[in-house]
Amino acid sequence: MHSVEIPELDTPFLFRDRSESIPGDLRPLWRISMLLLMLYIASRGKKSSFGRLHVLNWALRSDEGRDALLGVIDGHLLPGMVVVRIEPSLNRAVDFALGEGLVKKVGGDRIELTSTGEAEVKRILKQEELFNSEREYLEQIGKKLTEKLVSELFGRES
Repeated sequence: MHSVEIPELDTPFLFRDRSESIPGDLRPLWRISMLLLMLYIASRGKKSSFGRLHVLNWALRSDEGRDALLGVIDGHLLPGMVVVRIEPSLNRAVDFALGEGLVKKVGGDRIELTSTGEAEVKRILKQEELFNSEREYLEQIGKKLTEKLVSELFGRES
């Protein structure tokens, strides 16, 4: 608690430190869990490019994103009609996961699940009450999100 006096106002101000809740999808543990689930459920060979992870991460954050990505995958929407948002917090989650040995970098911008990460994601999956909607969505996407489609979503020709 800090007290400050401002003579011109002729009254003391009192500042109190208060905890501020962070939305679940911004918490590092949520992000790391999503990263592990994305690699385990919706990636070929339990590895993926950063771009593909960013697309999946963006889609998982909202119903609108989920619907838009499914629309592109199913061919109902053109990739140019969708704006994918890059979240720096995913990069931090990858850094944390690298530091904990849950993932490793392979071949440039690709991230791969390690055996430690696979054991952790299996532990997450055993808890049936965790991440139900995210699991269901990732299973629905499966391996349908290709690198070619990711390039098109980011406005690059492949």
